Amino acid sequence: MRPKLGVELTKRDLEILQFTFEQRAVSCKQLARRFFPNVCFQTAFARLEKLTKAKFLVKSYSLWR
Repeated sequence: MRPKLGVELTKRDLEILQFTFEQRAVSCKQLARRFFPNVCFQTAFARLEKLTKAKFLVKSYSLWR
């Protein structure tokens, strides 16, 4: 699967999308710990950014306390 924005989805990407769909809202740290256990956080963040720019994920934030 290759969308117009040039990201080729991997099996792990599909698992991330499935997990996010099931949970409705997850943090970047949660995804990094679960799907990228053997790499540094920046590598996981970069991949998640690519998925966001390709419009597979939407990111937002909320202020806590």
